[in-house]
Amino acid sequence: MLVNNAGYGHMGPVETVTDAEIRAQYETNVFGLVAMTRAFVPQMRERGWGRVINVSSVGGRVTIPLMGVYNSTKYAVESLSDALRVELAPFGVRVSIIEPGAIRSEFADVAMSTKKIQEGSPYAPVLADADRMRKKFEATEVGPKTVSRAIERAAIARWPNARYVAPRSTYLFIALARLLPTSWMDAMLAWATGLSRRKLGLATRDGRATAALG
Repeated sequence: MLVNNAGYGHMGPVETVTDAEIRAQYETNVFGLVAMTRAFVPQMRERGWGRVINVSSVGGRVTIPLMGVYNSTKYAVESLSDALRVELAPFGVRVSIIEPGAIRSEFADVAMSTKKIQEGSPYAPVLADADRMRKKFEATEVGPKTVSRAIERAAIARWPNARYVAPRSTYLFIALARLLPTSWMDAMLAWATGLSRRKLGLATRDGRATAALG
């Protein structure tokens, strides 16, 4: 049985994240997972039994602004897992995805540590207010045992589910993202993260967006 749980989040607008930071994010969250899977799956396949449990994120189903690079790695985990699930099923190897929501852990500390407020950055006002976003996130957190229980269910079930959302209340967020028009969801996420023209100090002049000075 293999549980691929290594991962961390990088916070920052896609425009400003460096190539090195993107590669580091993918090395841990994607390439590390693939390397571990390749190392263990051959023995599982030869044995005719095995479990691969990949810890993804609700961010692999719904993209959160300012976490785009991280979210893209979790979308990759979702896609790889979907392929592996079908490829390995004939050999008796079951693949499940765990999708944590807001979990009380060191994730937020690490993500916040990657935030850089660059002088003159057009995103500086929003990044400077990131603690407000973090408090919203922490208000919905649950304990890590929620994820442990989901992993246990995937491990011992005779016919494990393809996906386990933890906590289950996070299903509501995923359902909302699916049901609402994209423009509505974009507006909600922009409000939640503070990505508005007013917050960014932008004004409209002659129908064009310009930076508001003074």
